[in-house]
Order: sequence, then C-alpha cells, then structure tokens
Amino acid sequence: MARDVDTLVAQIRRWLPPGFVAMEPVLAGMVAPLALMEAQGEEFADSVTLEGAEGPWLSLLARGYGIRRQDLEDDPAVRTRLRSPEDQITGPAILARVNALLEPYTAEEAILVEWWETGAYLDYSYYLGLDSRLSVSWHSFLVVIPDLAEWEGAYLDHGMYLDLHSYLGRPSPSVRQHIAEEIHRIRAAGVRAWLAIT
Repeated sequence: MARDVDTLVAQIRRWLPPGFVAMEPVLAGMVAPLALMEAQGEEFADSVTLEGAEGPWLSLLARGYGIRRQDLEDDPAVRTRLRSPEDQITGPAILARVNALLEPYTAEEAILVEWWETGAYLDYSYYLGLDSRLSVSWHSFLVVIPDLAEWEGAYLDHGMYLDLHSYLGRPSPSVRQHIAEEIHRIRAAGVRAWLAIT
C-alpha cells in the first residue's frame, strides 16, 4: 500500500532531532514526489494484473496468453476467457484445433514437435535420422501435417490449355492457411510456430 505524505514525514521525523519540527513543510515538499511515485507504481502494478487491468492493458495481458480481444468484446468477457487460458495454449489444445480442421480431408493426424525431441540424435557429423525432427529454436514448436490433395473450382479460360503436363483446377492453400492462422491465434505470445507438410 502506497504511503501518503504525512506517513513519510512521520518516518523522517523519527531520525531527526526535535529541533527540526519547524521544517515539516519543507520535508513534506521533499517527500511529496516519493508519495506520488509510490501511488503511481501501485496503480501500474494493478494495471498488469487480471483483475486490475482495463482496456488496452487487459488486451495486452490477454495477448501474452495467446488470447485476442474480439470486436466489441468488453473487459469482463476477456477476463472470463483469461481465467482458463490452458485450453488455448497447450500442445494438446493446439493439436486438437489442427486435427479438427484436418478431419474433413484426412484421417491422418498432425504431430506437434517441441524444440527438441528425444528421437533426434545430433553428433559431430550432424546426422539426423529420417524419423527424427528438430524444431527451429528455443521457444518454438513445429506442427507437421499430412500433404492434402485438395482442389477447388476447375475452370478453363483463354490462358489455359490441356496437354500431357496440364491439369484442370488449381491447388487450394485454404486449409493450410486456416491451420496456420489458427496456430498463430492460439499460441502463446513470444513462442514461434512453424508448419511443416509431410
């Protein structure tokens, strides 16, 4: 709890001879900035807590947990979601979201690889086995998804023709893009994520 000017002056008087009583107004002027600093420091500390943060401070705190404020979402709603962030930023939660997006296209599930996986072996010859995976850096993870043979909208226009090397339609990056956006949305702030395709 921040101390007020009177409390600080009383603390200083304990260490001064009685003759300095006449200097109390000067002492009060000297400790007023300290009292103000303590009050503002306490206010700042409250603004970075779950219950004390408001507006942009609460949005910034939520971003640290991988939660983004939705359009027109008020502070109590953000606080409610912040009280249980584990459902959004853990490995199993991220895999569950990715696999839900993959489910309509394949039965094969994604794999989440932390920075170091025990199956990988790196020695002086820098050898990595075919079944080993190494993520890019600390505070990062790798999500490996199966290759999807997805197509959208077959069409012909004046710039297309058919021969032995041509096909109708075009590859659609939509599912991979949705997966990447979802991972980016729910990962914790400061943690890098990489999407790999087998």
